[in-house]
Amino acid sequence: MIGLGLSGPSAPALAVAVRQECLQRGLIVDADARTPGAVRLLPPLTLTGEQADAVLERFAEALAAVDRAGSGRAAAAAGHA
Repeated sequence: MIGLGLSGPSAPALAVAVRQECLQRGLIVDADARTPGAVRLLPPLTLTGEQADAVLERFAEALAAVDRAGSGRAAAAAGHA
C-alpha cells in the first residue's frame, strides 16, 4: 500500500474528490474516514514499470482535474465577494 497525504483543512474533501476523479479514469484508489485526507494506492506485487507509469499518469490527471475544479470554485467565490 502506498499512502499519499493531502494537507490543509479541506484535505478530507480533496481526498474524496481525487478518488472520484481516479474512478472516472479507471483507477481504483481508497479514501475514507479512517484516514481523512489520505489517498491510498494498492498496487499488485507484480506491477510492471509500464503499468506504474500508466497509473501515475492517470493519478496526475485526477489531481489536475481536482485542482482545476478547486481553482474554478475559488474564482467564483472571489467574484461574489
